[in-house]
Amino acid sequence: MAKKLFLFLLIFSNNIFGNNTNSEMIFTTPVITSLTSNSPVCIGNNAIFYITGSPNADVEYNINGGVIFAIVLDTNGNGIITITNPTVNQTLNLLGIHLGTDYTPLTNTITAFINPLPTPTLANGSITVEQSSGTVITPYILDSNLNNTNYTFEWYFNNTLITGANDNTYTANQAGDYYVIATNLYTSCIGTSNTISVTETPLSSDYFSQDQISLLYPNPAYEYMELTSKDLINSIAVYNYLGQKIIFKELNAVNHYTIDLSMLSAGNYLLEINSEEKKSFQKFIKK
Repeated sequence: MAKKLFLFLLIFSNNIFGNNTNSEMIFTTPVITSLTSNSPVCIGNNAIFYITGSPNADVEYNINGGVIFAIVLDTNGNGIITITNPTVNQTLNLLGIHLGTDYTPLTNTITAFINPLPTPTLANGSITVEQSSGTVITPYILDSNLNNTNYTFEWYFNNTLITGANDNTYTANQAGDYYVIATNLYTSCIGTSNTISVTETPLSSDYFSQDQISLLYPNPAYEYMELTSKDLINSIAVYNYLGQKIIFKELNAVNHYTIDLSMLSAGNYLLEINSEEKKSFQKFIKK
């Protein structure tokens, strides 16, 4: 009886711990242990999915419910799926994993969110410059058509960064080429505008003649200034020397108007006078 028991144990131990010529045919159930991505992604970059699971296993998947593909995990159980330059969100659906004759259905899913780039858009324009002095009478305000709440800005003039120009608009006082780079504060996506040209329109000294103005008094002025014209005046505007419009009044064809300057700080200003015949400018000083 003892000999039979010993023989049984010897055979049992050989089958379990060794001498099993079919041991390499035994497979464990294939699994996925990790599924991640580089989400979120800005348009123009690749969406990348990282899969970790059973080494050498075949993984079936689709993107956004489309055609079924397969990827073989490497000997460390890693696999990478790259979607080139997607423009919409990409959802990876794992369908099943094969290892030898073993198969495990999968329901793992992950979405790579694709964020749009900022789209600043600029328009061509011109600045007005007095010929005799080179003074910029009316600069051109470049508008990115984006807001300061969600974006930061870098403005460029002739391909050179403009130091301190970080708002959604920029006042151009020079002729040349401009563009702006906008960065979304929430997604970090970056967009570059079109390059536009700002041209220079010279303003003849004739525009500053006193021919059609009978009186602009007093000049320098304090609180008020009287404007009397030979021509009927339709409107006036007051600009500071940054080209910002400070005052605008519709006058409905009058020959005389009292201009209230009380809101202005002391300094040099430009009065634009629009009559039936033409537009003229007059410099004045506010004390």
